[in-house]
Amino acid sequence: MTRRAAPDQPALFDPPMARRSDPISSHQAADQHALSGKAAAHRAIARTLVQIFPGRTSRQLGTDPDCLCKIRDLGGDPRLEWRYELGRRLSEVAKLNQVYPLLIPGPRTRALLLTWFDGPKPIHLCRAYGCGNRRERCREHPETIRDKRFTD
Repeated sequence: MTRRAAPDQPALFDPPMARRSDPISSHQAADQHALSGKAAAHRAIARTLVQIFPGRTSRQLGTDPDCLCKIRDLGGDPRLEWRYELGRRLSEVAKLNQVYPLLIPGPRTRALLLTWFDGPKPIHLCRAYGCGNRRERCREHPETIRDKRFTD
């Protein structure tokens, strides 16, 4: 069982950026990315973007012009492919329990979209899209009861 850091405390160690099954070159690139300080800076940018623009996917955060302007304001490199970098860094920030993903149905195809929200993952969350109530039974949407199988 992995230990998660509290949202305001620094982690004792960074989450791994390369899988155990990846070639050695991936581990070397991950180490270089971490030692240069870029990984920590990109995680901070990813968390700030989720705080400012909650409920968006990593693709929306990395391609929306408003988000890209905010990335530049935060000191991010405008030449970097942020759509993919945010996808990688948001999963690391989620392992540190600072943001959490939530699957919601898409607007057109009803395919599930992985959206990101700030803070530690709540125990119960209303299923209604856009509802921020963290109760098992939401007063505004009494027909939605969060199934406890999906809370872990």
